[in-house]
Amino acid sequence: MLDRVEEVANYALDQGMYVIINDHWDNQWWGQFGACTKDADGNKVVDEETRKNAWVRYERYWTQIAERFKGYSDHLIFEGANEELGDRLNDAICINGPAKGYQKPAPGNEDTPGEGEQTTITYPAKGTKITNGNFIYKVTKAATAKTKGAVTLTGLSTKGKKAKTLGMTDTIKGTKGESYVVNALGSKAFSGAKAKSITLNKNIKVVPSKAFANCKRLTKLTFKAKLTKVSKNAFPGCKNKLSIKGTKAASNKKLVKKVYTKVK
Repeated sequence: MLDRVEEVANYALDQGMYVIINDHWDNQWWGQFGACTKDADGNKVVDEETRKNAWVRYERYWTQIAERFKGYSDHLIFEGANEELGDRLNDAICINGPAKGYQKPAPGNEDTPGEGEQTTITYPAKGTKITNGNFIYKVTKAATAKTKGAVTLTGLSTKGKKAKTLGMTDTIKGTKGESYVVNALGSKAFSGAKAKSITLNKNIKVVPSKAFANCKRLTKLTFKAKLTKVSKNAFPGCKNKLSIKGTKAASNKKLVKKVYTKVK
C-alpha cells in the first residue's frame, strides 16, 4: 500500500505542491485511544489495556510511514489523526487519553516541537527547480536543516547562457540556506551555451544525450572526475575542436573522441 501512497504523493510533490498524509477515520479504530469500560459499581472508567494496544498499533503505522518518507522535504506533512469526534474521545474521562497522546514524541525525536510550537521553514520538494547563478537545477533529493539534498543540473539561467566561461561547483545553496550536492547532468544541460570553456565538477562521471548541444563556441572541456560514459549524441551542433583537460585527461579524451571526432 505504501508504494501507491508514495507514487501519488510524488505526483503532487513533483509539481511543487504540499502533500498531507493523515489517518482519517480509518474505520473508527482510532477511537480506541478514548476507550472506557465500567467498574464493579457500573461507573465509567478508562480502559487502559485497550488504549495501550491502540498506541502500539498507532506507532507501528507511523514508524513505517516515517521510515518510508524520511528523505522527503517539509512539503510532505504528517497529520496523525483527522476528524476523530464522538463520545469516546470527548467526554470528561475519555479525553485525557488521546489529549495526552497527542504530546507523545516519535521515538528518536524527543526534541520535536510540542504543543504551541511551530516550525516554519520548508525546503524545496523533490522535482522543484532551483536557479542558482549560471545554472538551473532540479531537486532529486530534498534537503533538510541538517542534511544535504541532491540536484541535477538541467539547464542554464539567462546569465549562464551569456557567460564566456562556465564552471560547476560540487555543492550549491538553496534559497533558504539549505545545501545540495550537484551529482548529475540532465539532457541538454549546457545546450546553447555561448561559453568557450566549461568545467564539470568532481561528481560528474556520465555525460548524457545533448548535454552540449549547439555549444558552437566551445573549445575547452575540463573534467574533475574520470568519465564512465559519454552519450553518442552528447555534442550535436558543436563545430570547434575540443581540448580536454583536468583529471584523467587522457582517459576522458578517448571516451569523448569516440563520439566527437574533433578532439585535439
